[in-house]
Amino acid sequence: MFSRQNISPPREQDAKPSALSLTETPLPPLAKPVVPLPQPKAIATERIESSNRSIIGNDLAIMGERIVIITKGALQIDGEVQADLHCAEVIIGEAGKVTGTIWADVVEVRGQVFGTIKGTRVQLMGKSMVEGDIHHQSLSVIEGASFDGRVRRPKDLADLKPNLDPAKHAGTGPTTIAA
Repeated sequence: MFSRQNISPPREQDAKPSALSLTETPLPPLAKPVVPLPQPKAIATERIESSNRSIIGNDLAIMGERIVIITKGALQIDGEVQADLHCAEVIIGEAGKVTGTIWADVVEVRGQVFGTIKGTRVQLMGKSMVEGDIHHQSLSVIEGASFDGRVRRPKDLADLKPNLDPAKHAGTGPTTIAA
C-alpha cells in the first residue's frame, strides 16, 4: 500500500544563503531562436512560370502574310499581331489584338481576337472581344465579354493541340517565328 508523507515546503529560516553575488547570478538558458520552416515548393500548376513566358509588348506590332509564331511556353500579347499562334499558353492582354488562328492548350483573352481559337481551355475575360469560332474542351465566358461566332466541341481532342514543332511549319509554307 501507499502511505502519505507529510511534506511541507522549506521555511525561510531553513533556507541556506547563496554564495553567489549579484554578478554571478546564473542566467536562464537562452531560448533557441525560432527558425521558420522553409515553404514547400509550389506544386506544378496549370500556368506556365513567368520565366518561360515570351511577351509581345504594347509598343510592338507583328504584321505580314502567313506568319506563324510557335512557343513551347507561354506567350503574352499586349501589342498587335497578325499571325497564326501555336503555343502551350496564350494570354491576350487588354491592349492586345490578334488577327489569325490561335492553337494552344490554354487561351486567356482579355483583349481582341479576330479569327479562330482552338484550345483545350479557353477563357474570355470581362473586357474581351472575339470575332470568330471557338473550338474548345472547356470554355468560360466572364460577364462583359463580347463574342460573335460559333462554339464547337470536337470529338477528337487532338484537333485542339498546337503543333509546337517548328520543322513541321518550315519550308515552302508560311514564315515561322519560334520563341
